[in-house]
Amino acid sequence: MLYNKSVLIIDDEKKLVKSLSITLENLGISTYKAYNGKTGFEIALKTKPKIILLDMRLPDINGLELLKDLKTELPDTVVVIISAYGDVRTAINAAKNGATDFLTKPFDINDIINLIKDVNTLNNNCNDIEILNQLIGESQIIKNLKNNLVRIAKSSTDKILIYGETGTGKSLIARAIHELSNRKNNPFVELNCSTIPTELFEAELFGAEKGSYTGAITRREGLVELANNGTLFLDEISELPLNLQSKFLSFLENKKFRPLGSKNELYANVRIIAATNKDLSDLVEYGEFRADLYYRLNIITVHIPPLRERIEDIPLLCEYFVNHFAFKENTKKIVLTDEVLKIFKNYMWPGNIRELRNLIERLTILYPGETITQQHLPPEFYHTQDNFKHDSQLKAHNSDSILKEKLMTTEYNLILEALKTTNYHKSKAAELLGISRHALKRKLKKYGIS
Repeated sequence: MLYNKSVLIIDDEKKLVKSLSITLENLGISTYKAYNGKTGFEIALKTKPKIILLDMRLPDINGLELLKDLKTELPDTVVVIISAYGDVRTAINAAKNGATDFLTKPFDINDIINLIKDVNTLNNNCNDIEILNQLIGESQIIKNLKNNLVRIAKSSTDKILIYGETGTGKSLIARAIHELSNRKNNPFVELNCSTIPTELFEAELFGAEKGSYTGAITRREGLVELANNGTLFLDEISELPLNLQSKFLSFLENKKFRPLGSKNELYANVRIIAATNKDLSDLVEYGEFRADLYYRLNIITVHIPPLRERIEDIPLLCEYFVNHFAFKENTKKIVLTDEVLKIFKNYMWPGNIRELRNLIERLTILYPGETITQQHLPPEFYHTQDNFKHDSQLKAHNSDSILKEKLMTTEYNLILEALKTTNYHKSKAAELLGISRHALKRKLKKYGIS
């Protein structure tokens, strides 16, 4: 057998079950089938499968009810909910009741295969080392970050603020903090504040009673309530509407909130992890973010380094992504030459790890199994110099002017050093450099430093 695992499929769609069974059995995976909850539960107790694929809507029982029974009797079995009626609340309720993952129909068969291959890493009882190993890198700055994450996660603090440029992995860091904490067996709820319309934000966060607004035909649980005893991760916290910031501040202070249209206060024991790619102190200065909320959040901070500050990790990241996408695309791995790795180390990576990931994916799809040279790379990599790092914002740079190049390189390095020394406080960095705050902002924009 290719995999020493067994799978039980509980779903009333017989064609889907048959198709899945054939695919899995061709891979050498033992497969059991059930078309209703009662039979599925009996087979599960008898066979004790490693993984159960469970449909949300069965003819004789609700999938969530069966999930509870399965996790009670078989706590170590991985249960994946599959449904054509998925939304974030359904997924969170499934996670609360022990589901490892939630897939919406129609799904890619490779998603199921990947889950089966990674069943050990999907186990909720993975240890701290396994969690930290998901943060790829051996540079000193990443080692320090990992050490800090363990201390922060296991502390009693319930408010954490993550700073990081776009593409640095803020969501991954937030989830790692959750998995390293004593809240790991409770919900991890994520919300990107930039994706919710302002008029719906309060209901999304704190919930709403039936009839509290047009379209509210039933009571709606807010994400705060859904995250009770767990972690609520608010990405792009800078986009939290001003008119809601005071209510959110009040919740941070006493953990109490009132759903929209309700007269009753509720309580939620939630750890808040907020993340941003902006300088919140700047937004406070411009009147775009409440100062009291900023100071309430800015107690325990985590700074994620941009990729250009951890270039020694680039080969490890490349190796990981090369293997990942070769497997995903079911093709041969690309080979990155020393020349290409050198170019990568001298590139600014304005999109950080996400940009590197996307590049490796594109190269794998376009040139499977080939040796990658500079000619295979996008145009922005052609002008990368050994003695000057730049991104697409510096395309106007005159490579023939050596003196200008050296001056710009020196200025760039001085600005980075000043930011590091002042813990990325722009006002203090400007003072250290002997320039005005506005002058520093212009230079940050010029060099693409967030």
